Amino acid sequence: MGMARAPLREPKASRLLVMWLFLFVVLPISAVAGAGFLLYRGQTIARHIRGTCYDDVSKMPRNHVGLVLGCVRYLESGRPNRYFTYRIEAATALYRAGKVDVLLVSGASHRKSIDEAGSMKEALIEQGVPAASIACDRFGYRTIDSVLRARMVYGQGRLTIVSQQFHNERAIYIAERRGIEAIGLNAEDVEPPRGRMVRLREYLARMRVLVDIHLSNTKPRVLGESEPL
Repeated sequence: MGMARAPLREPKASRLLVMWLFLFVVLPISAVAGAGFLLYRGQTIARHIRGTCYDDVSKMPRNHVGLVLGCVRYLESGRPNRYFTYRIEAATALYRAGKVDVLLVSGASHRKSIDEAGSMKEALIEQGVPAASIACDRFGYRTIDSVLRARMVYGQGRLTIVSQQFHNERAIYIAERRGIEAIGLNAEDVEPPRGRMVRLREYLARMRVLVDIHLSNTKPRVLGESEPL
């Protein structure tokens, strides 16, 4: 009997070439294509919800609840956060115009020093909105939490959302995809340079929300007991 032959091995150079092609050609192209697709879909959010965002409160339909999306009242520098200020002004105008009965302020409470919902309630009371007309949701860790909890916890199938337009567009998209009828009141926007960084974050947030809605069926981080408004 002849000696058994050793199994043929792929030349080392060929294996290295395949690995190089995968790491530096296939993987980058796939990543760019995937990111490009998500960016394109992110831009379609604005087109999908066209006509549901208002700049003039007097032209808005009436809803029982206005959902005010949260952010911090003060920046790390100690200066007032204009996104917060403008949202409070818009929410106050919405309430005074009789377009909502209740303002549901929704934001995160990460620690004692950060209570977005509590800060919004305090600011609205300072503007003359009665405390009895303000409900606090301290579990609005993300926009999707705030929107879905408005329905799943607070029992609202129709909402008027208050934030800057770019944020309203994303929130309304989430609402409509989850069976909630929503419109938005656009708060005044913030000009660059701070506004430019927020826009960059918004592009990334829109990519993430497409995954939340179409791939992972994301639920609120916290639900809890029902509290109808």
